[in-house]
Amino acid sequence: MSVRQASRLGSDIANDVAAAHEKGNLHSGLSPHNVIVGTDGLAKVCDFGDAALSRPMGRLPYFSPEQATGNPAMQSSDVYALGALLYHMLAGQPPFNISNPRELLAAHAQIEPESIRTLRSDLKVKFAKLIISCLEKLEKNRPNSMRELAGELEALADKAEGISARKAIASGEAAPMLRKKAVAQDSGSPDGPRPDPSIAPTPRT
Repeated sequence: MSVRQASRLGSDIANDVAAAHEKGNLHSGLSPHNVIVGTDGLAKVCDFGDAALSRPMGRLPYFSPEQATGNPAMQSSDVYALGALLYHMLAGQPPFNISNPRELLAAHAQIEPESIRTLRSDLKVKFAKLIISCLEKLEKNRPNSMRELAGELEALADKAEGISARKAIASGEAAPMLRKKAVAQDSGSPDGPRPDPSIAPTPRT
């Protein structure tokens, strides 16, 4: 996936989750299983709150250190999870590609992930630093909010290339790890869908 495609998808996800945070809600289980890419190339987040707990194994690769050590999730836990998703989009694997659940949780809590630029040499330093900041072990060292992270990701995405990136995303070429769905009236987000009068609602498949 290109950097601009990843930044576009990441900003969609961040804006969706930021809207939930601003209403006092957490996701707490962000993973590829609950990000849906519509036919318009926009990513939407579903399975907020307790619904995310229905896929415990699928969300472990994106677990925050605080969750991995049995502490409650917080807004910065969702920031960590999005950082792990971005890492996966760009590197082709999660920050810790470990199958044993106990060892995976310990890695989130204690081990620094491999430099993403080792796995993706064309990634600019600024984007790499942003992802690593999301994956900080201490919550206070991560971006201050999901809305702030969304702004950083939007700034990384060039507008002109973003249009072509949307086409690649919508076709399924750019984001094979994410679910593909038609644009729907209800995405599962606490805010509902983005209003767009030019797109007729299409039922889920």
